[in-house]
Amino acid sequence: MRQRPFEPFVMTYVGGERAIIEHSENVALDPTEDGSSRFYVIAGGLTLHSTLDKVSSLAVLTSRPTFTNESASV
Repeated sequence: MRQRPFEPFVMTYVGGERAIIEHSENVALDPTEDGSSRFYVIAGGLTLHSTLDKVSSLAVLTSRPTFTNESASV
């Protein structure tokens, strides 16, 4: 997330839901001494929170995908 210039990416969760991260400030890690894997995402008007073990993949966003109402999930 500290790459310069920042490259937008898609975060896919284990259940198949996706969040498009368009700016580095849209993700915040929870810095705790116990090594917590919690993070928070603001994407597409939604605020999400999860843990890193729930993320199945990250991919650089090469173009903005178009979703229909039935297939859009975040």
